[in-house]
Amino acid sequence: MNSAESGGRIVVGVDGSASSKAALVWAARYAAVTDSELNIVAAFHYPETYGWSISEPEMNLSAATTSMLVAAVDEVLHSQSPITHNQVVTLGFAKTVLLEASKDAALLVVGCRGQAAAQGQVIGSVSAYLAAHARCPVVVVHGPTDEHL
Repeated sequence: MNSAESGGRIVVGVDGSASSKAALVWAARYAAVTDSELNIVAAFHYPETYGWSISEPEMNLSAATTSMLVAAVDEVLHSQSPITHNQVVTLGFAKTVLLEASKDAALLVVGCRGQAAAQGQVIGSVSAYLAAHARCPVVVVHGPTDEHL
C-alpha cells in the first residue's frame, strides 16, 4: 500500500530538543495508526556573518544536523519501528524548510518549542509560523515525554 492509498504523508520537524522528540513520538504513533508514511525533517542554516564567510569544512553543520537527526530517531523509534519513514536534512531556516516539506502532506507535526526556546514561551516562533501558514493541518505537541516507541 503506498502513501496515497493509505493515510498519506506526515511531516515531523526534529531539532534534537525534548519538544521535537515528543513531536516525533506523537507523529510515529499517528503514522502507525493511520498507515501513513513519516517524513522526519531537520533543517540547518549557516550563521550570518559580516565581512567574512564560514566554509563548510570549518563549520560542518550539515554533518552535525545529520548526526543529531539519526541519534534522535534511534532514541525515539529504537530503530525497530514498523512504520515507513525517511529522514531528510535540508539547508534552510526551519520554518521555510518545514513549510515546503509539508506543502502536499496530510499532516505537519512540530514541537511547541525548539532548541532556541525562550523561557516562559507557550509556543515557539517556528511553531506559531507553521500553524498560521501551512496548507495542511498542523499538530503542535506540548511538553516532552519520556515515552518512546
